[in-house]
Amino acid sequence: MNPNIGQIVKAIKENRCVVFAGAGVSCHAGLPDWHNLTKKLYEGLNAKDLISQEFHSTISALLLNRDNVLKVMEILLLASNRKHVTSELRDILKPTKKSVVHDTLKKIKFRGFITTNYDRLLEEVIDPDSFRLKNSLDNLALVLTAVKTPGQFLLKLHGDIDDILPPDNLNVTRGASFMVLSMSDYAVLVQTERGEALRQALRAIFQDASILFLGYSFSDPDINQALEFLNRHLVFPNESWFIGLKNETLPNLPRNVTGIKLFNDWTELPTFLDEIYGNYISTPPIQGIKPREISEEDKRALIALGEFIHGLEEEDLCERILAGIIIEELPSSMRKCNTWRNGPIGGTLGVYGETIHAHQS
Repeated sequence: MNPNIGQIVKAIKENRCVVFAGAGVSCHAGLPDWHNLTKKLYEGLNAKDLISQEFHSTISALLLNRDNVLKVMEILLLASNRKHVTSELRDILKPTKKSVVHDTLKKIKFRGFITTNYDRLLEEVIDPDSFRLKNSLDNLALVLTAVKTPGQFLLKLHGDIDDILPPDNLNVTRGASFMVLSMSDYAVLVQTERGEALRQALRAIFQDASILFLGYSFSDPDINQALEFLNRHLVFPNESWFIGLKNETLPNLPRNVTGIKLFNDWTELPTFLDEIYGNYISTPPIQGIKPREISEEDKRALIALGEFIHGLEEEDLCERILAGIIIEELPSSMRKCNTWRNGPIGGTLGVYGETIHAHQS
Protein backbone atom coordinates (compact mmCIF):
# COMPACT_ATOMS: atom_id res chain seq x y z
CA MET A 1 0.00 0.00 0.00
CA ASN A 2 1.22 3.52 -0.78
CA PRO A 3 2.25 5.03 2.60
CA ASN A 4 0.06 8.09 1.97
CA ILE A 5 -3.11 6.03 1.45
CA GLY A 6 -3.64 5.61 5.19
CA GLN A 7 -3.48 9.35 5.82
CA ILE A 8 -5.80 10.09 2.90
CA VAL A 9 -8.32 7.51 4.13
CA LYS A 10 -8.11 8.95 7.65
CA ALA A 11 -8.92 12.41 6.27
CA ILE A 12 -11.88 10.97 4.34
CA LYS A 13 -13.16 9.17 7.45
CA GLU A 14 -12.92 12.41 9.41
CA ASN A 15 -14.99 14.13 6.68
CA ARG A 16 -12.28 16.66 5.85
CA CYS A 17 -10.81 15.43 2.54
CA VAL A 18 -11.62 17.68 -0.43
CA VAL A 19 -10.65 16.65 -3.97
CA PHE A 20 -9.15 19.34 -6.25
CA ALA A 21 -9.96 17.75 -9.63
CA GLY A 22 -8.31 18.35 -13.01
CA ALA A 23 -8.79 17.11 -16.56
CA GLY A 24 -7.18 13.74 -15.82
CA VAL A 25 -10.22 12.85 -13.70
CA SER A 26 -12.57 13.42 -16.66
CA CYS A 27 -10.53 11.53 -19.28
CA HIS A 28 -12.12 8.26 -18.16
CA ALA A 29 -15.43 9.53 -19.55
CA GLY A 30 -13.76 10.05 -22.94
CA LEU A 31 -13.03 13.76 -22.44
CA PRO A 32 -9.70 15.26 -23.62
CA ASP A 33 -6.91 16.79 -21.55
CA TRP A 34 -6.09 20.48 -22.00
CA HIS A 35 -3.78 20.01 -24.99
CA ASN A 36 -6.17 17.76 -26.88
CA LEU A 37 -9.08 19.99 -25.93
CA THR A 38 -7.48 22.94 -27.70
CA LYS A 39 -6.66 20.75 -30.72
CA LYS A 40 -10.25 19.48 -30.95
CA LEU A 41 -11.55 23.00 -30.48
CA TYR A 42 -9.41 24.32 -33.33
CA GLU A 43 -10.35 21.42 -35.60
CA GLY A 44 -14.06 21.83 -34.86
CA LEU A 45 -14.09 25.58 -35.44
CA ASN A 46 -11.99 25.20 -38.58
CA ALA A 47 -14.31 22.53 -39.99
CA LYS A 48 -17.21 24.97 -39.59
CA ASP A 49 -15.16 27.73 -41.26
CA LEU A 50 -15.36 29.86 -38.11
CA ILE A 51 -11.69 30.90 -37.93
CA SER A 52 -10.21 33.79 -39.87
CA GLN A 53 -7.62 32.56 -42.40
CA GLU A 54 -4.76 34.71 -41.14
CA PHE A 55 -4.66 32.79 -37.84
CA HIS A 56 -4.27 29.24 -39.17
CA SER A 57 -0.49 29.05 -39.50
CA THR A 58 0.10 30.59 -36.07
CA ILE A 59 -2.34 28.24 -34.34
CA SER A 60 -0.97 25.16 -36.11
CA ALA A 61 2.59 26.02 -35.07
CA LEU A 62 1.63 26.67 -31.45
CA LEU A 63 -0.27 23.40 -31.16
CA LEU A 64 2.95 21.46 -31.75
CA ASN A 65 3.99 22.30 -28.16
CA ARG A 66 1.55 21.40 -25.37
CA ASP A 67 2.93 24.27 -23.25
CA ASN A 68 1.21 26.72 -25.62
CA VAL A 69 -2.39 25.76 -24.89
CA LEU A 70 -3.28 29.04 -23.17
CA LYS A 71 -1.79 31.04 -26.06
CA VAL A 72 -3.82 28.94 -28.51
CA MET A 73 -7.01 29.51 -26.53
CA GLU A 74 -6.37 33.25 -26.48
CA ILE A 75 -5.91 33.29 -30.26
CA LEU A 76 -9.00 31.11 -30.85
CA LEU A 77 -11.09 33.62 -28.94
CA LEU A 78 -9.74 36.34 -31.26
CA ALA A 79 -9.84 34.30 -34.45
CA SER A 80 -13.43 33.19 -33.96
CA ASN A 81 -15.67 34.57 -31.22
CA ARG A 82 -16.62 33.50 -27.73
CA LYS A 83 -20.10 32.33 -28.69
CA HIS A 84 -18.67 29.89 -31.26
CA VAL A 85 -15.91 28.74 -28.89
CA THR A 86 -18.25 27.97 -25.99
CA SER A 87 -20.71 26.21 -28.30
CA GLU A 88 -17.94 23.98 -29.67
CA LEU A 89 -16.69 23.28 -26.15
CA ARG A 90 -20.12 22.05 -25.08
CA ASP A 91 -20.02 19.52 -27.91
CA ILE A 92 -16.46 18.39 -27.11
CA LEU A 93 -17.20 17.99 -23.40
CA LYS A 94 -20.08 15.56 -23.79
CA PRO A 95 -19.05 12.25 -22.14
CA THR A 96 -18.66 9.38 -24.59
CA LYS A 97 -18.52 6.55 -22.03
CA LYS A 98 -19.29 5.72 -18.42
CA SER A 99 -16.52 6.79 -16.04
CA VAL A 100 -15.35 4.23 -13.47
CA VAL A 101 -13.43 7.06 -11.79
CA HIS A 102 -16.58 9.03 -11.07
CA ASP A 103 -18.40 5.89 -9.93
CA THR A 104 -15.69 5.34 -7.31
CA LEU A 105 -15.56 9.00 -6.29
CA LYS A 106 -19.29 8.80 -5.63
CA LYS A 107 -18.90 5.73 -3.40
CA ILE A 108 -16.06 7.18 -1.34
CA LYS A 109 -18.07 10.22 -0.17
CA PHE A 110 -15.40 12.90 -0.08
CA ARG A 111 -16.23 16.07 1.86
CA GLY A 112 -16.37 18.08 -1.33
CA PHE A 113 -14.79 18.92 -4.68
CA ILE A 114 -13.00 21.91 -6.17
CA THR A 115 -12.36 21.81 -9.91
CA THR A 116 -11.17 23.86 -12.86
CA ASN A 117 -13.02 21.49 -15.24
CA TYR A 118 -15.97 22.84 -17.21
CA ASP A 119 -17.82 19.52 -17.65
CA ARG A 120 -20.76 18.31 -15.58
CA LEU A 121 -19.39 14.95 -14.40
CA LEU A 122 -18.78 15.88 -10.77
CA GLU A 123 -22.38 17.07 -10.42
CA GLU A 124 -23.32 13.39 -10.70
CA VAL A 125 -20.86 12.41 -7.94
CA ILE A 126 -22.14 14.56 -5.08
CA ASP A 127 -25.37 14.05 -3.17
CA PRO A 128 -28.56 15.62 -4.64
CA ASP A 129 -28.90 18.22 -1.86
CA SER A 130 -25.25 19.32 -2.05
CA PHE A 131 -24.12 22.88 -2.71
CA ARG A 132 -23.27 23.35 -6.41
CA LEU A 133 -21.26 26.55 -6.69
CA LYS A 134 -19.45 28.40 -9.48
CA ASN A 135 -17.30 31.53 -9.60
CA SER A 136 -20.08 34.13 -9.35
CA LEU A 137 -19.82 36.58 -6.45
CA ASP A 138 -23.05 35.22 -4.96
CA ASN A 139 -21.80 31.62 -5.16
CA LEU A 140 -18.36 32.45 -3.74
CA ALA A 141 -20.07 34.14 -0.80
CA LEU A 142 -21.95 30.89 -0.09
CA VAL A 143 -18.80 28.76 0.23
CA LEU A 144 -18.48 29.41 3.97
CA THR A 145 -22.07 28.21 4.47
CA ALA A 146 -21.39 25.14 2.32
CA VAL A 147 -18.31 24.27 4.37
CA LYS A 148 -20.01 24.77 7.74
CA THR A 149 -23.14 22.81 6.76
CA PRO A 150 -23.22 19.00 6.83
CA GLY A 151 -23.22 17.45 3.36
CA GLN A 152 -21.05 17.77 0.26
CA PHE A 153 -20.20 20.73 -1.96
CA LEU A 154 -18.80 21.38 -5.43
CA LEU A 155 -16.94 24.59 -6.34
CA LYS A 156 -16.22 25.12 -10.06
CA LEU A 157 -13.50 27.77 -10.08
CA HIS A 158 -13.49 28.24 -13.87
CA GLY A 159 -17.23 28.05 -14.42
CA ASP A 160 -18.87 25.39 -16.56
CA ILE A 161 -20.14 24.69 -20.06
CA ASP A 162 -23.31 26.72 -19.56
CA ASP A 163 -21.39 29.94 -18.84
CA ILE A 164 -21.38 31.59 -22.25
CA LEU A 165 -21.07 35.26 -21.28
CA PRO A 166 -17.70 37.00 -21.87
CA PRO A 167 -15.86 38.59 -18.93
CA ASP A 168 -16.69 42.10 -20.17
CA ASN A 169 -20.43 41.42 -20.25
CA LEU A 170 -22.31 43.73 -17.86
CA ASN A 171 -23.80 40.79 -15.92
CA VAL A 172 -20.34 39.28 -15.43
CA THR A 173 -18.83 42.59 -14.29
CA ARG A 174 -21.66 42.74 -11.76
CA GLY A 175 -20.76 39.29 -10.46
CA ALA A 176 -22.27 36.59 -12.70
CA SER A 177 -20.26 33.40 -13.32
CA PHE A 178 -18.20 32.98 -16.49
CA MET A 179 -16.02 30.38 -18.18
CA VAL A 180 -12.30 31.07 -17.61
CA LEU A 181 -10.71 30.16 -20.95
CA SER A 182 -7.59 32.29 -21.29
CA MET A 183 -4.97 34.24 -19.36
CA SER A 184 -6.97 37.43 -19.74
CA ASP A 185 -10.04 35.64 -18.37
CA TYR A 186 -7.95 34.39 -15.46
CA ALA A 187 -6.85 37.96 -14.73
CA VAL A 188 -10.52 38.95 -14.42
CA LEU A 189 -11.06 36.08 -11.97
CA VAL A 190 -8.19 36.94 -9.61
CA GLN A 191 -7.45 40.65 -10.07
CA THR A 192 -10.91 42.15 -9.61
CA GLU A 193 -13.37 42.19 -6.71
CA ARG A 194 -13.96 38.53 -7.51
CA GLY A 195 -10.36 37.72 -6.57
CA GLU A 196 -10.88 38.71 -2.94
CA ALA A 197 -14.12 36.72 -2.81
CA LEU A 198 -12.22 33.75 -4.26
CA ARG A 199 -9.50 34.03 -1.61
CA GLN A 200 -12.07 34.12 1.18
CA ALA A 201 -13.93 31.15 -0.31
CA LEU A 202 -10.80 29.00 -0.60
CA ARG A 203 -9.65 30.05 2.87
CA ALA A 204 -12.99 28.84 4.27
CA ILE A 205 -12.36 25.42 2.68
CA PHE A 206 -8.65 25.08 3.45
CA GLN A 207 -8.85 25.98 7.14
CA ASP A 208 -10.46 22.61 7.97
CA ALA A 209 -9.76 20.41 4.92
CA SER A 210 -6.98 18.22 3.61
CA ILE A 211 -6.76 18.72 -0.16
CA LEU A 212 -6.21 15.83 -2.58
CA PHE A 213 -5.11 17.14 -5.99
CA LEU A 214 -6.10 14.61 -8.67
CA GLY A 215 -5.97 14.67 -12.45
CA TYR A 216 -3.51 17.53 -12.92
CA SER A 217 -0.41 17.11 -15.01
CA PHE A 218 2.51 19.00 -13.47
CA SER A 219 2.67 20.86 -16.81
CA ASP A 220 -1.06 21.69 -16.80
CA PRO A 221 -1.49 25.48 -17.19
CA ASP A 222 -4.63 25.39 -15.03
CA ILE A 223 -2.83 23.97 -12.03
CA ASN A 224 0.20 26.20 -12.52
CA GLN A 225 -2.08 29.23 -12.32
CA ALA A 226 -3.90 27.80 -9.32
CA LEU A 227 -0.72 26.90 -7.44
CA GLU A 228 0.76 30.33 -8.08
CA PHE A 229 -2.41 31.90 -6.67
CA LEU A 230 -2.45 29.54 -3.66
CA ASN A 231 1.23 30.06 -2.89
CA ARG A 232 0.80 33.82 -2.93
CA HIS A 233 -2.43 34.21 -0.98
CA LEU A 234 -3.21 31.11 1.09
CA VAL A 235 -1.74 28.47 3.36
CA PHE A 236 -2.50 24.77 3.74
CA PRO A 237 -2.81 24.26 7.51
CA ASN A 238 -3.56 20.54 7.05
CA GLU A 239 -1.59 17.79 5.34
CA SER A 240 -2.51 17.62 1.64
CA TRP A 241 -1.38 15.64 -1.42
CA PHE A 242 -0.67 16.29 -5.10
CA ILE A 243 -0.92 13.01 -7.05
CA GLY A 244 0.88 13.36 -10.38
CA LEU A 245 2.68 11.62 -13.24
CA LYS A 246 6.09 9.94 -12.94
CA ASN A 247 7.70 11.53 -15.99
CA GLU A 248 7.13 15.14 -14.90
CA THR A 249 8.98 17.59 -12.68
CA LEU A 250 7.27 18.55 -9.44
CA PRO A 251 5.90 22.10 -9.45
CA ASN A 252 6.43 24.59 -6.64
CA LEU A 253 3.95 23.11 -4.18
CA PRO A 254 2.67 25.01 -1.14
CA ARG A 255 3.88 24.02 2.32
CA ASN A 256 2.08 20.95 3.71
CA VAL A 257 1.31 19.67 0.18
CA THR A 258 3.18 16.44 -0.58
CA GLY A 259 3.92 15.75 -4.24
CA ILE A 260 3.57 12.07 -5.18
CA LYS A 261 4.69 10.99 -8.67
CA LEU A 262 2.50 7.92 -8.83
CA PHE A 263 1.16 7.29 -12.36
CA ASN A 264 2.59 6.70 -15.81
CA ASP A 265 -0.65 8.16 -17.19
CA TRP A 266 -4.22 8.78 -16.03
CA THR A 267 -5.41 5.31 -17.07
CA GLU A 268 -3.93 4.18 -13.72
CA LEU A 269 -6.16 6.50 -11.68
CA PRO A 270 -8.97 3.92 -11.19
CA THR A 271 -6.55 1.50 -9.49
CA PHE A 272 -5.47 4.21 -7.04
CA LEU A 273 -9.07 5.11 -6.21
CA ASP A 274 -9.99 1.44 -5.83
CA GLU A 275 -7.19 1.13 -3.26
CA ILE A 276 -8.52 4.14 -1.37
CA TYR A 277 -12.05 2.75 -1.48
CA GLY A 278 -10.92 -0.68 -0.31
CA ASN A 279 -9.20 0.85 2.72
CA TYR A 280 -12.11 3.25 3.25
CA ILE A 281 -14.68 0.46 3.63
CA SER A 282 -12.38 -1.89 5.55
CA THR A 283 -11.41 0.52 8.34
CA PRO A 284 -13.85 1.07 11.23
CA PRO A 285 -15.95 4.24 11.19
CA ILE A 286 -14.96 7.16 13.39
CA GLN A 287 -17.40 7.49 16.27
CA GLY A 288 -19.33 10.71 16.46
CA ILE A 289 -22.66 12.23 17.30
CA LYS A 290 -25.36 11.32 14.83
CA PRO A 291 -27.02 14.48 13.44
CA ARG A 292 -30.65 14.99 14.34
CA GLU A 293 -33.29 16.60 12.17
CA ILE A 294 -33.69 20.23 13.06
CA SER A 295 -37.05 21.31 14.44
CA GLU A 296 -39.25 24.03 12.99
CA GLU A 297 -38.60 26.12 16.11
CA ASP A 298 -34.84 25.86 15.60
CA LYS A 299 -35.24 26.76 11.94
CA ARG A 300 -37.09 29.93 12.86
CA ALA A 301 -34.42 30.78 15.43
CA LEU A 302 -31.63 30.29 12.89
CA ILE A 303 -33.40 32.44 10.32
CA ALA A 304 -33.90 35.16 12.93
CA LEU A 305 -30.19 35.04 13.77
CA GLY A 306 -29.37 35.27 10.09
CA GLU A 307 -31.54 38.36 9.74
CA PHE A 308 -29.86 39.86 12.80
CA ILE A 309 -26.41 39.33 11.30
CA HIS A 310 -27.59 40.76 8.00
CA GLY A 311 -28.59 43.98 9.77
CA LEU A 312 -25.25 44.57 11.45
CA GLU A 313 -23.10 47.53 10.47
CA GLU A 314 -20.02 46.04 8.73
CA GLU A 315 -17.67 48.76 9.93
CA ASP A 316 -18.50 48.24 13.64
CA LEU A 317 -15.68 46.07 15.06
CA CYS A 318 -17.66 44.92 18.13
CA GLU A 319 -20.59 43.84 16.01
CA ARG A 320 -18.31 42.01 13.58
CA ILE A 321 -16.73 40.07 16.47
CA LEU A 322 -20.18 39.27 17.87
CA ALA A 323 -21.30 38.07 14.44
CA GLY A 324 -18.20 35.89 14.18
CA ILE A 325 -19.01 34.23 17.52
CA ILE A 326 -22.59 33.59 16.42
CA ILE A 327 -21.46 32.13 13.09
CA GLU A 328 -19.14 29.70 14.87
CA GLU A 329 -22.00 28.54 17.09
CA LEU A 330 -24.50 28.02 14.27
CA PRO A 331 -22.93 25.07 12.38
CA SER A 332 -23.64 22.61 15.22
CA SER A 333 -27.35 23.24 14.71
CA MET A 334 -27.31 23.22 10.93
CA ARG A 335 -28.76 20.14 9.22
CA LYS A 336 -29.48 18.98 5.68
CA CYS A 337 -32.55 21.01 4.87
CA ASN A 338 -32.21 23.05 1.68
CA THR A 339 -35.52 24.88 2.10
CA TRP A 340 -34.08 27.03 4.87
CA ARG A 341 -30.30 26.73 4.61
CA ASN A 342 -30.22 28.27 1.12
CA GLY A 343 -32.67 30.98 2.16
CA PRO A 344 -32.02 33.93 4.50
CA ILE A 345 -29.66 32.06 6.82
CA GLY A 346 -27.53 30.51 4.07
CA GLY A 347 -27.24 33.65 2.00
CA THR A 348 -26.58 35.89 4.96
CA LEU A 349 -23.90 33.74 6.52
CA GLY A 350 -22.19 33.26 3.21
CA VAL A 351 -21.96 36.98 2.55
CA TYR A 352 -21.11 38.01 6.09
CA GLY A 353 -18.53 35.25 6.48
CA GLU A 354 -16.19 37.14 4.17
CA THR A 355 -16.10 40.07 6.59
CA ILE A 356 -15.43 37.86 9.58
CA HIS A 357 -12.62 35.92 7.89
CA ALA A 358 -11.07 39.15 6.64
CA HIS A 359 -11.02 40.41 10.24
CA GLN A 360 -9.63 37.13 11.64
CA SER A 361 -6.80 37.03 9.11
